[in-house]
Amino acid sequence: MIQIRLTKVKVTVDRPAARAVAMTAVATRVVTYTRATLATAAATCPRGETGNLSTRHQVRVRRSANQIKATISNTARYAAAVHDGTRPHRITVRARGRRTRRTLRFTIGGTVIYRRTVWHPGTTGQPWLRDAGRRIAAAQGWDWNDTDGSAE
Repeated sequence: MIQIRLTKVKVTVDRPAARAVAMTAVATRVVTYTRATLATAAATCPRGETGNLSTRHQVRVRRSANQIKATISNTARYAAAVHDGTRPHRITVRARGRRTRRTLRFTIGGTVIYRRTVWHPGTTGQPWLRDAGRRIAAAQGWDWNDTDGSAE
């Protein structure tokens, strides 16, 4: 029978190399998660009259020494109003010169109505981006942390 007795063991870890391996693995997962979230968001996005909202998604991936951050946004001017909803508010014509419209035109029950000011009752949000993120996170077995994104 052979017995070996170790009294001291010295382990040296190459921290930069270990960090690089870990960051590569994490980056792969972040990109995969982001792509899946983007595809789900585009598929579940409210279509509206033009379908413009579903084509205006953008992805930004930023990588630093210790962090990888992916952001999905929508550049449509009205995206936040659709996603988060709106409170009741007044809509007023802004006259910007001689040739601009001075009234709002809309139809109610087949009757065309012109007004300078109207009261909008507000809308309920349709949070397709947040719902897509939650759905993909749940499929991956990850926890979802609701933040408003204002920290950036």
